[in-house]
Amino acid sequence: MAANQVSTAASSVINRTIGSNGLADINKGLGVFNAVNSGNFNEAGLQILGSGLLDGILPGGQSFASQARYLYSPNELFGDITPLKAKDITLEFLATKFAKNNLFLIRVKSNLYGDVSKSFNLFCTEASYSAQSLSGEKHKVGSATVDSVSSSEPTELRLTTLDTKDGFIKQWFNDHCVKATNPDGTVGVPADYAITISVIHSAVVDDTAPFGYADEGLFRPATIETSLSRRENSLEEITMTFTQLDSYRGI
Repeated sequence: MAANQVSTAASSVINRTIGSNGLADINKGLGVFNAVNSGNFNEAGLQILGSGLLDGILPGGQSFASQARYLYSPNELFGDITPLKAKDITLEFLATKFAKNNLFLIRVKSNLYGDVSKSFNLFCTEASYSAQSLSGEKHKVGSATVDSVSSSEPTELRLTTLDTKDGFIKQWFNDHCVKATNPDGTVGVPADYAITISVIHSAVVDDTAPFGYADEGLFRPATIETSLSRRENSLEEITMTFTQLDSYRGI
C-alpha cells in the first residue's frame, strides 16, 4: 500500500515537472533508441515520422508515415509479405520474356528433297516431342536403392500440318518411306531417307531464330495419319511421326 502511494506521488511530481507531453516525447525517443539499438533502422525511421517530431520540418509527416508503415508491413492480402516486396515480384514477372507456345520455327531438310522448311513453316500447326528420354534400373544396395542409367532412348517427333490440294506433304513423306523400304524388299541406306528436323522455340522467322532455344535431330519417317469427314467443311490435317535414327548426339 505504501509502495503504491510512493509511486503515485512520484508520478505526480514527474508530471508536474516534465508534463505529459514531455513524457510522451521521452517514450517516443526510447522507442526509437530501442529500434536503432536492435538494428531495425526501418522501424526507427517509421517511429520518427509517426511521432510528429518532424512535422515542423516535414509537413504531412503523419500521412507519409502511415503510407510508409503500410508499404513496409507484411499483409495477408499479399501472402504475408510487404506490398513493396509484392511490387518487386510483380515487376520481375512482367520483365521476364516467357516462351510462347504458339511461336516456333520448323526447319526440315533431306538429301532427297533438299530444304523444305518454307512449306513446313507455312503448314505446320502443332509439334510435340520428348527431347530427352533416359531409361535405367534400380538396384538394391543394403537397405538403400541406387539408380543406374542404362541408355538414352530415341526421340519421337510428331508434326501436325496442313497440306496443299495436290498433296505435297503426303507425297514428300511417301517418297522418303519408299527410299527406306525398297519395292524389291531391300532396305535403303540412311543417307537416302534421313531427315534433319530442327524445332526452334520462340521464333517464327530466321531473323529471330538465333535468340530461341533449338532442338535438332536426324530422323526417319515412321507413320502418317489423316482423317477425312464429309460432316464438316474444314482444312485437312496430317499427323506425321518421325523417329530418331540414333541417340549418339541427342537432340
